[in-house]
Amino acid sequence: AMAGAFADGHPAVAEAKAACGEVGNLYSEASHFCSRLERELAAGSPEKIIDAMAALRKAVDALEKLVTDDLWPLPKYREMLFIY
Repeated sequence: AMAGAFADGHPAVAEAKAACGEVGNLYSEASHFCSRLERELAAGSPEKIIDAMAALRKAVDALEKLVTDDLWPLPKYREMLFIY
């Protein structure tokens, strides 16, 4: 009975799959921007470093909103601003 309640066509399953896909995409983006930041740090251009930091921050901010607190091992940005 329980297995049938959560079959592939169930809206909760579709929602979970979509969320997993979004997390995966954002993780890939964050990884890409992290590599970009490392390259820019090695090159030493302040403007490009700032741009790379902003791009990485955007992806990580989006991830922070999707991943639950119990699975996110670090303080989230908003927590550091208002709690610490």
